Amino acid sequence: MAYGLNRAEVIGHLGHDPEIRTMQNGDRVAALSVATDESYWDRNARETVKRTQWHRVVTFQKPLIELLDKHGSSGRKVFVSGKMWHRKWQDRDGNDRYTMEIVVNQDGRMEFLDRPEDKAPASGPPAEAAAPPPSDPAPEIPF
Repeated sequence: MAYGLNRAEVIGHLGHDPEIRTMQNGDRVAALSVATDESYWDRNARETVKRTQWHRVVTFQKPLIELLDKHGSSGRKVFVSGKMWHRKWQDRDGNDRYTMEIVVNQDGRMEFLDRPEDKAPASGPPAEAAAPPPSDPAPEIPF
């Protein structure tokens, strides 16, 4: 019996340095924005139109957080594979807000597809980390 499939994969560039926070229970969480670009031909304007989509990505996986802390910087090209996650939260004024994120959990993957210019060795595979096996379900995100 098939239950469904929840998977998201994007290749894009980091919009800013990853934001790594420590939660009240001591666990760490990393949040990043990945920009994907696409273009299409606008027949009416007779020109190519470029469009950027922003994807919010979060992970609680220690190896990935360490990788992002060490190598993540604005502009780096990344491959992200995870699950779509919708959550509801309240802003400072008490208004309900909704967020859609790609969560890189134990089944997910994150890989840099380029090399940092100042630290790049001449050869070898790109920096990559697979998420470790799960210990507990993912906790609530504190932001």
